Amino acid sequence: MCGANCTVPPPPHAPRAQRYPLSLPTRFRRVGTTAWQHARTVDVSASGVLVEAIGPLAGPLGDIELVLGVAESVGSRADITCVGRVVRLVARSGGTAFGASIDGYWFSRLTAAGGIRAALYAEAALDAR
Repeated sequence: MCGANCTVPPPPHAPRAQRYPLSLPTRFRRVGTTAWQHARTVDVSASGVLVEAIGPLAGPLGDIELVLGVAESVGSRADITCVGRVVRLVARSGGTAFGASIDGYWFSRLTAAGGIRAALYAEAALDAR
C-alpha cells in the first residue's frame, strides 16, 4: 500500500499511430462554410491525416470536413468524407500543410453523373464530441 509519501509515475505516452504515405486528391473546408479548397494528402494514420494545401489557406482552420478522392485515384465508386479538426500547421517546401484528427468518416457514393451523393453528418459528428 502507498503511504503519504507515495508518488504515482505518470502514464506512459501512447505511441504515435503508424503513418502511411498516401497521396490522394483532397478537398477541404471549415465546417459551416461552402467554399472548398483543394489539397493532396501526404500521409494517413488511424487517428488523422496530413494534408498539403494547394494555394494559401483561407482563414483560420478549426473543425473541418475533408473529402479524400479515392474514386479518382483507384477507380472506386466512392470517396471518403471525414470530419475532424486541425491540430497543427506544418511549413513544407510546396506550401502549407496541416495535420487533422479524424473524428468520423463515411463513404460518399458517386452518382452516375460523377457527383457526390451523400448525407453529410458533419454537424452531428461534431456535436457528439
